[in-house]
Amino acid sequence: MPSESAIDVFDAGRMLLGSEPSSYLFEVAFRTALVYLLSLLLLRLMGKRSLRELTPTDFLIVIALGSAVGDSMFYPEVPLSHALLVVAVVVLLQRTLAKVTEISPRAEDIIEGSAALVVAEGVLQLKSISHESISIDDIFMYLRERDLEQLGQIKKAYLERSGNMSIVKYEKDKVRSGLPITPPWDLEPPKMYAPDAAVPHEGYYACKSCGKLSRFDIGGSFPHCSGCPDEGWVEASSAGMEKS
Repeated sequence: MPSESAIDVFDAGRMLLGSEPSSYLFEVAFRTALVYLLSLLLLRLMGKRSLRELTPTDFLIVIALGSAVGDSMFYPEVPLSHALLVVAVVVLLQRTLAKVTEISPRAEDIIEGSAALVVAEGVLQLKSISHESISIDDIFMYLRERDLEQLGQIKKAYLERSGNMSIVKYEKDKVRSGLPITPPWDLEPPKMYAPDAAVPHEGYYACKSCGKLSRFDIGGSFPHCSGCPDEGWVEASSAGMEKS
């Protein structure tokens, strides 16, 4: 590595062309085209599944292929054969894992993970959410992106292995009240009633932690929600319900 004194600072030729002869640019163009075309061919052999969604194995492929083909495109000391060998081995491993996961559902769950139920009948599944290391705020964001306003509109919601969320909604005549998720709580948090506080008026309330729905009468007091952190209760939203 040259010392700092050996470098001609702000030398336009060095910054733009490097230390190699200018004719090396033609080799860079050739390397890039060759690696690109061969990588594209090998990626086609992996099948369309890998192009449709980004699973954990696909994410590793992106990293491995990016590292392998990137340096070989413009570093003269990196032979093309090394890069192409890495690409071929990565594709071979991907094809092998694909066959293994087809044969063994258990292996598929271990390698790529499995879908997780995060909402069931309007109630957050806190254990499952904690296991998936996803925040409730992120879940609410996904739900709002699907034009949902409260948990009572949701029959089932799954966090898929790809990271996307699939939602089974209640039919309009079966929607019930639920924990409001709009507007975002960081912009406008709902009014919360602590456990043991007096119920201000009768109606449906939802646990702020899990969304469990309960009806309370005026004059009573809010209980502690079983199995949830004692964060309290909020007035349930009726958004999406058919008006009688």
